[in-house]
Amino acid sequence: MPVLYSSELSPYAARVRLAVYWKGLENRVVFDAPPGGLKSEEYLAINPLGKIPALRLDSGFCLPESELIVEYLEDQYPVRPLRPAGAENAARARLVARIADLYLAPGLAPLFLNADPSKRDDAAVDQGFKTVAKALDDIEGFLDETGPWAIGTQPSTADCALTPVFWFIAWADAWYERSTLAGRPACARVFEKARTDAAASRVFAELERGLKARFGG
Repeated sequence: MPVLYSSELSPYAARVRLAVYWKGLENRVVFDAPPGGLKSEEYLAINPLGKIPALRLDSGFCLPESELIVEYLEDQYPVRPLRPAGAENAARARLVARIADLYLAPGLAPLFLNADPSKRDDAAVDQGFKTVAKALDDIEGFLDETGPWAIGTQPSTADCALTPVFWFIAWADAWYERSTLAGRPACARVFEKARTDAAASRVFAELERGLKARFGG
């Protein structure tokens, strides 16, 4: 059975877990932590990149990178498809996911790293929020106008990418007393829809546990 190496706090690993939940593959994929830690010899022998998530297939091949893992799951298990029908909508979903990966998620790193007020770099925090705001503006223009999900009425690969990142943005907004999502109605709509979804709520609970384990409380 394929093994997904994951951690609760990683938005990229959460993206894959969400795909597993939405596709109903819990009995076909085993979740595990990287044996020995990310940079251990044991894990590097499995995944030379030393990152999560990674999916070790029954053949022994280990597939890294969350986007590729989600695409693999779509190809291998076509049940409950997350790839939107039609070439245009499928491309739009990939576009939204790519913007989230390349431009949105990196803006969250300084917000997470500066959470401790006693060690905070205010300039880095401001730049992080500017990066997030610009990427959200870009994503806003590519989301489905009616929704309620990113591309139409059903969750898609785009939502797999956006949902965990939106959770982190909501956390950052609360932590730093900002309102980044509020001014972007399509993004806010997708996040609100996710908050009422059972699989997404399950991922949010995992992220919350990971955050508490990281910071305590």
